[in-house]
Parts: sequence; C-alpha cells; structure tokens
Amino acid sequence: MKLERLLEHIKINNLSGDPQCDITGVNIDSRRIAGGHLFIALHGTQTDGHAYIGKAIELGARAILCETLPDTRSLVELHYG
Repeated sequence: MKLERLLEHIKINNLSGDPQCDITGVNIDSRRIAGGHLFIALHGTQTDGHAYIGKAIELGARAILCETLPDTRSLVELHYG
C-alpha cells in the first residue's frame, strides 16, 4: 500500500520523502521491522519508541511516523554510517 494512503486520515505536520512509496507492513516494535515497513515511534509508559528509530532504519524501515521529530543529523549518521 502507498504511504500516502496509510496517512490520509492522520494530521501530518511535516512530511519529508516520497508519499508514493510502497509500504509492506506497519510496526510499533522496532524488533519486528522488515524491509519496506512503516515504523511508528510513540512515547510510551515503559519506553520511548523514538529511541528505536535508528534501529528501525537499520532493519529496513521505509518510513517513520513519529510524534517528535528526531535530530536529522543523527539519522543521517545512522542510515549512512
């Protein structure tokens, strides 16, 4: 499914990238991310999903949906290492 379709009922404050990219799965658990997935990073009561954005990217997340924008410099370093 296209990312744009998945996000059509969500208020987006900032979108970077291609909304037409294909998404093959959706997860809030970074350990379950596979290539092509959308990782949803949420502030939780036990842990903060934003701390796992880098791991999700390493595992092949195609897109990240988050409540708080991460520092883009750290993401570029994680992604291109």
